[in-house]
Amino acid sequence: IHVFIDNSNILVGFLAYCRQHAKRPKGLSGQRSKPTLDYNALFTILERERNIARRVLVASSPLYQPLEKADQAGYEVSVLKRVKSDSNSTQTDFNDYQSPFEMEKEQCVDELLHLKILESLLDYHAPATLVLASGDGKDAEYFEGGFHKCVIKALERGWKVEIISWKRQLSQNFLNKKFLSKWEGLYHVVFLDWFAAELGCHM
Repeated sequence: IHVFIDNSNILVGFLAYCRQHAKRPKGLSGQRSKPTLDYNALFTILERERNIARRVLVASSPLYQPLEKADQAGYEVSVLKRVKSDSNSTQTDFNDYQSPFEMEKEQCVDELLHLKILESLLDYHAPATLVLASGDGKDAEYFEGGFHKCVIKALERGWKVEIISWKRQLSQNFLNKKFLSKWEGLYHVVFLDWFAAELGCHM
């Protein structure tokens, strides 16, 4: 099993779900506490006590919450610094939970994950299982086809693929009927919405 986590994509989906569905408990000061993603629960959902050959998580700074749990769980963690954004750039927005992201965007986070996925496809000759925690199916800034292209390459090599994503974050490219039919048996989608409470959304 090769596990790859697009941290911002998963975190943005988590916060959006919490805003829509969760009741935020009050802290000691009486203010609503911001939700925090339970990374141990996320890793359990992704790994499910299977034999893991590789664990990779890529994020961008400034971080919404620390990533020590990923380090402790054996993940190869990479954190890339955000860059100044222009008005037409796609931004990662944590809205009322954190605001320094309005003038900054991620750069090369997706591309680094693409590279690491393709490394696994090249380095491991026997087909395995690719677990991708991201719903991003669009072209990347420097890689046409993005994660969807990586998934296709894995499937063409006989790999099994699991897409783990929040419903609102999942690109329709991953749900195309012809795509689902073509790769039936090798390709599966799991929605994190099913595990929202375990992941830290106080319902």
